[in-house]
Parts: sequence; C-alpha cells; structure tokens
Amino acid sequence: MLEKLEEMEDFYLAEKISSCVHEGKEKTIPLEEIMKRYDLEN
Repeated sequence: MLEKLEEMEDFYLAEKISSCVHEGKEKTIPLEEIMKRYDLEN
C-alpha cells in the first residue's frame, strides 16, 4: 500500500510540474545541453 501511495505522489508531482512547464512557469533544459555542460558527451 505504501508503494502505491508513493507512486500516486510521484504522478501528482510530475503532473504539477508538467502543468507549470506548459504555463511557462518552469523551463526545461535539453538533454544535449546537460551533457555538454557536464562534459558527458560520447
């Protein structure tokens, strides 16, 4: 039961962040930029 509650919480938080991104309140960073920033390119 605890695992199910944790999954529901994860879903709720992801949904909230997704909504904020859609509304322009949060920004995303492309994976390629993160890889370059931390020198993780192949």
